[in-house]
Amino acid sequence: MKSLETKYLREHLPTSPGIYLMKNAQHEVIYVGKAKNLKNRVLSYFQSKNSHTPKTKKLVSKIRDLEVMITNSEMEALLLERTLIRRYNPKYNILFRDDKTYPYIEIDKSTPWPRIRKQRSTTNKSSYYIGPYTSEYKLSQVLKAAHDIFPLVRCSEHEFKSARRPCNYYNMKKCLAPCVLDVDKTVYEGVIQDATAFIKGSDQELKKLLEEKMKLYSDKQEYEIAAMYRDQLFALKNLNQKQSVLFSNLKDADFIGHATQDNSIAITVLKVRERALIESFHFVAPLLIDFEEEVIEQFLLQYYSSKHPPEYIYTDFPIETWDDVAAAITELKQTDYKVIFKQALKGEKKKLLTSANENAQHQIFLDKENDQKNKIICEKIKEELALKNAPYKMECFDISNIGSEAMVGSKVSFLNGRPDKKNYRLYNLDIDGQNDFAAMHQVVKRRLERGVEEQDLPNLIVIDGGKPQMHALRDLIEMYRKHDIEFIGLAKSRTLGEAAGSMVHSKERILKLEWQTPKPLDTRSVSFRTLTSIRDEAHRFAITNHRKKRSKITVQSELDSIPSIGPVAKKRLLIAFGSIESIRESSIKELKEKAKLSERQAINIQTFLNKK
Repeated sequence: MKSLETKYLREHLPTSPGIYLMKNAQHEVIYVGKAKNLKNRVLSYFQSKNSHTPKTKKLVSKIRDLEVMITNSEMEALLLERTLIRRYNPKYNILFRDDKTYPYIEIDKSTPWPRIRKQRSTTNKSSYYIGPYTSEYKLSQVLKAAHDIFPLVRCSEHEFKSARRPCNYYNMKKCLAPCVLDVDKTVYEGVIQDATAFIKGSDQELKKLLEEKMKLYSDKQEYEIAAMYRDQLFALKNLNQKQSVLFSNLKDADFIGHATQDNSIAITVLKVRERALIESFHFVAPLLIDFEEEVIEQFLLQYYSSKHPPEYIYTDFPIETWDDVAAAITELKQTDYKVIFKQALKGEKKKLLTSANENAQHQIFLDKENDQKNKIICEKIKEELALKNAPYKMECFDISNIGSEAMVGSKVSFLNGRPDKKNYRLYNLDIDGQNDFAAMHQVVKRRLERGVEEQDLPNLIVIDGGKPQMHALRDLIEMYRKHDIEFIGLAKSRTLGEAAGSMVHSKERILKLEWQTPKPLDTRSVSFRTLTSIRDEAHRFAITNHRKKRSKITVQSELDSIPSIGPVAKKRLLIAFGSIESIRESSIKELKEKAKLSERQAINIQTFLNKK
């Protein structure tokens, strides 16, 4: 293709900073990168190809088109790169996290007496969130300590309103019992502020604040409140005595360690707050390109997009653009201080950075060890199922529908016996009526045709079903034998009858096209655990996305009938509420605020939906 010839690129690419998007034959974005000089960076992929490692050669072999976006600075390029990686999830970029799976601590200020609790979503605009926490155990310990030290309301709104007398937490001095007693709200607001400061790690400032409040209320002769602050101060000091303060000259900082081995990269973040090492975060992923510096930059932007950065971040990785990365993080999080990257040359800082690097190296070792164990599992499955090859790459397909409505095909992938979520896929289907066999045939055919084109095929395909499902795929099974792809049907357990007062069920069964009868699957075998896991995961993935699709169809069809509700308003309602029931139960104020509607639109929606 002319546009990718070196001469053409040299003449037409700008020397400005910016973003480059590499696309495959299907016009899909397969890699997003940023550059200080677009011409030099992009040409580095196409010049001296023989010097590239196999992983970069594979990327270059897939490139069929190129798009560039010029930015005013390298910092802007970094921020745009992060946005585009999240949008496209390109195959050769690493998406480091999924914030939705991480829990937060929520300070719920939507009620007169706020609660502090664990929460996974961050959608309540009336709440303040701290996190996310990569360790559930760490979050639980912090919450437990906060409830032990501070007299926080911990009952539900229903229990609060139904209370007739103080509960045991009041007797234990762990709650002020505002449910039945006359408690000054300003006092409780102070408790919430102090608990928030504690959770965020501001122990020294909190200690001084509690001492000041204790003295203030004591001088005012409000001894009961002063005693409360005295007890909090004692509990805080007692907690700190149990924890060892590790560092004498270090307050808040993150230490970024990394290691590479073979085709893997590991990154470790050690978080120090108030002189104590409070948390570590580890990430291991395949290193899909040679530009290690770019991978580290992408990690930092993605990592700090969901976490509050400290003022100082220590690393020994030699990146020329640290100032731009720091500026991008500062801009991203709108901190009231400038984030600074520093080298750790001696003392405690050097030891911590060495520890971060050693932890990263250890994570690679553990990952390789797990891979080796999983390869042994795949070899065992080959033996148990009499396969030609070990199924290092397994895929399972499922179809979910109600009639022909919102029909969804799904594919899940297991790599070395572990879910490979980056290669999960959904398929929109063009099928007349309720024909699961035709739907399955269409999905598997599309997957295999694409796999041949991209030279990316599985070793084993698992079909949820027995003889009918396998026979529906006969032509594909015969056609793709030459690619060493094997197909197995997994038939669910059947009810055989009743014996001795209880129902008797058959075992799960496996089936190959050439077998006359299915064979029972030993429930103690590795094959049983792995095949049923991938089947159940495919079913979960299909059902989850089918429900989303059906919900959107239902909402859209209902909303189509409402006056003054156009496509933009419908989209906002879908994003904000997700279902007709949620929209119907919302107030006019909520409709206006969450979906950004006019008052007339909100009134029309409420009037129409509540007529039904």
